[in-house]
Amino acid sequence: MPVFSKKGGYAGRLDCIARVNGQVMILDWKTSSSIHENFPLQFAAYATAIEEATDIKIEATAAIQMGAKNKDGYRFVLFPDWHDHYKVFQHVRAVWQYDVFDSKKGPKEPPVLELPAELQLNTGKAEVVPSEKK
Repeated sequence: MPVFSKKGGYAGRLDCIARVNGQVMILDWKTSSSIHENFPLQFAAYATAIEEATDIKIEATAAIQMGAKNKDGYRFVLFPDWHDHYKVFQHVRAVWQYDVFDSKKGPKEPPVLELPAELQLNTGKAEVVPSEKK
């Protein structure tokens, strides 16, 4: 199902909202060979978007890893602290926003520094010698 957050300025597609053991959860099926560190950030963004757009209160998020190399062939990984993950998601998104859009608005080349004609080294530290002392 597509979801979006007007406040957060993002959109995505979540796999499932379900009640598991009495808790309303965002569930996302993953086919990767491991559960990656960014997954709970993605799920937290979905949970926030759902809460923003509906009356549904999300209590946890979880990944269901399909094809896990265990006897069951799947893995259920619960992320109950999704509000904390959303805070991290906001910071990551801000860095992405800066990198993709905001940093491109400034000057195309870094500023050129005006340095004096001569630099003199003194006891291992660089020291600027003004022209008048020559």
